This record gives sequence, C-alpha cells and structure tokens, in this order.
Amino acid sequence: MIITSAVFLSVTGAEALYADMGHFGQKPIRAGWCFIVFPALVLNYLGQGAWALAQPASEFAHGFNPFFNMAPSWAQIPLVVIATLAAIIASQALISGAFSTTMQAIQLNFLPRMRIERTSDQESGQIYIPIINWMLMIGSITLVLQYKSSEHLASAYGIAVSLTMLVTTILFGQFLRQRFKIPTVTAYVFVAPVILLEVVFVGSNLPKILESGWLPLTAGFLVYYIMAVWNKGRQVMKEKMSEGETSGDFENFLDSVEDRFVAGKLSRVKGTAVYMTGSTKSVPMALAHNLKHNKSLHDHIIVVSLKVDDERAIVPPADRISFNTRGPKFCKVESHEEFPSVLSVTGKFGFREKQDVYPVLEAAYKELGITPNPMETTYFLSRETIVRATTGFSLNVVQEKLFEVLNRNALSATAYFNLPPGRVVELGMQVEL
Repeated sequence: MIITSAVFLSVTGAEALYADMGHFGQKPIRAGWCFIVFPALVLNYLGQGAWALAQPASEFAHGFNPFFNMAPSWAQIPLVVIATLAAIIASQALISGAFSTTMQAIQLNFLPRMRIERTSDQESGQIYIPIINWMLMIGSITLVLQYKSSEHLASAYGIAVSLTMLVTTILFGQFLRQRFKIPTVTAYVFVAPVILLEVVFVGSNLPKILESGWLPLTAGFLVYYIMAVWNKGRQVMKEKMSEGETSGDFENFLDSVEDRFVAGKLSRVKGTAVYMTGSTKSVPMALAHNLKHNKSLHDHIIVVSLKVDDERAIVPPADRISFNTRGPKFCKVESHEEFPSVLSVTGKFGFREKQDVYPVLEAAYKELGITPNPMETTYFLSRETIVRATTGFSLNVVQEKLFEVLNRNALSATAYFNLPPGRVVELGMQVEL
C-alpha cells in the first residue's frame, strides 16, 4: 500500500498540461503530450530506474534523489534551474486553469460576480481575476509554511489528485450516459476498469489524510460549501423576487401600462431606457418601480436578459440573440403620441464566454432602427437587500449570513457589465430569506 501511494506520484503532474486545454484547444495539447511530454517522461523514468539499479543500496541511505544525482556534478545546478523553471511553467498553467474555472462558476451562478480582466483580443480564455490570484498567492505561502518540506506536501498532493481523478472519472460516466443516451450501468461498464484502478490509488493515499492530507480536503469542502450556499441563495432570491413582482406576465403588464398611458397617467421622456433583468418573460423590478414612483416612459424601452448555456462552451452567432418586439404597430394607442417601442432581447452565451451586454444592445438598436445618444441612454438595474424572514426560513442562520456576506461583496452589475456609472440608476428592494 505504501509503495502504491509512492508510485502514484509518478503519474501526477499531467493535469498541469490539460489545465490549458481551454486556452490552446485540443490539437496543441495532444501534440505536446504525444511528441514532447510523454516521450520525455518515459525516458526520464527509465533513466532514473536504470541509475537506481546500478547504484549500491548504501547510496540510498543518504536520501539521494535519482533525478538530480544521475546527472554529472557539473550539471546538477543547471538541472535545478531547469526544474525550477518547469515548476513555474506548470504553476502558470494551473493558475490559468483556476481563472477559467472561476469564470465558468460565475457564469453558471455558483460564485458571486468578480472583476475579470481580458488579457487578449483574440483568445476568449485569456483572462485574469485579481482576487483569485491573491488567494492563490496566500494559499501557496500558507502551504510552504505549513508543510515546510516537499515530502509532507507530497502526502497532501497525493490524496487531492487521486480523489480528483476518481471524481472526474465518475463525472465522465455521467457524460457518457447523457451524451449517448445509454443506461447508467452501461455507461459505467466502460469506465469501470479506470474507476477500480483509481479506487486502489485513493485507498493507498487514505493513511496520508491524518498526516497532511486533511488540508486539501478541508479547503475543497469549504469551496464546495460556498458554491452550494451561493447557488441555493440565488435560486431562493429569484423565487422571492418573482413573487413580489407587480405582474408575473410581461404582456399583461404592458397592457396595463398602455391603458395608463392612454389615460394620461404616464408621461413620455426623451431617450432610451435599458432594463437588465434575469428573464424577459417577467416584469423587471426596476421597470415596475420606475413606473410606480416616476410615472414616466422613455422613447424606447429595451429589456435585456443575458443567459448562460451550461451545455455549450461557445454559442454560435446564429443562436446568440432573440427578440420580442412590442411597439406602436402592436399596441392600441390611437393618439398622436404613440406608445413607446418596447423590445425584449435575450443574449445567450456559452459557459466559456464573457457576458458582454454591448453586442446585444447593438443588435437591439438595429432591430429598432435607432442610433441612441449615449448621453440619453439610461441603464436601470435592480439591487437586492437581504433581510431575515420572520417565518418560513429558506436558509439556515449560517447559510443566510454567508450568503449575505457574499452578496454584499459581489462585484456590482455596473462594473461587471462595464456600464457607464454616470448613466446607471439602481432601484432596490428587500428580499426575505
């Protein structure tokens, strides 16, 4: 069992290569693995094995490292430099993977909004998330201070990687079941040999949990708990907000607005109003509040909803945007002052893509046949304040407090969608959880 756990470390490290799959694509990664990485690993391990067989047993009593000691004495320092550079390159791949995974979690509503910076105009996957970078730095320093040696760190690394491989294989079985529409048992028959091998690796690394393997397991549980609480809280908040909307059906709401407009209870103001909402089928809270308190309608009203397709990494341009127009030719207003054009537009993005509102707005302007003045365009956003419900709790006390902290520190929609701050109006409401 001990030997198996030690041998397992020789098959780790390839995940650093595949962490860049989303940035370079499948072909470069496959070519790099087949023609560079795999041959180099085979030669390296065979060389270390040959060196170890040629050495007397007394050499290993001093803790000699075959990797460095099989090289001549004059080449050991350059070899250390090369190994250090290789470690830096591998760390960069894992850092990029952490950025991509975090962005996808935000897109799929498992983490709050964070500031994401694009570092390339050609590659969508080239991103930088400052807060994740700082957290990785703090985590790396903590690991060095906690373990102090590579031997202790290897114990934590082994249990973390073996469990990750096992979970990935289980998820791959689910992918086979859904992709090829086959029974669950049939899907797992194909991956059973790999699962059995990985179960052996996990079992061999279990004794390391008490030594130092508890730390990555604890960190993984905390990340999972945060993601689960955020996702549950957002779903509950969405349900609560839909219950408090003026009208659940957008068409019925527009009918009532038209009646009030004909009766002279609503005034007309110049400019374009853009309302960001989670669904174009329901009434945006900001729109309902604006009509309730300001009693005014802009010349053009655009309701924008950005959706993430969790089954596609990139959505084709043909499926990107859909419209639902409601304007003067569809309404019943017969006065000389026509009812404003109302356009509902939905933009779909893949989980690897940035939710960019401006291409969606450009398509909406083209659909309406207008070229609005940026200084006459107002963006209306909704802001929620979390309060504790008196009865019928949706979250327990710990979850509610954690969700409140995450929601308070989430990046604002203004900054996330890069909207002009001077043209944004936020209308809020209290949501009981």
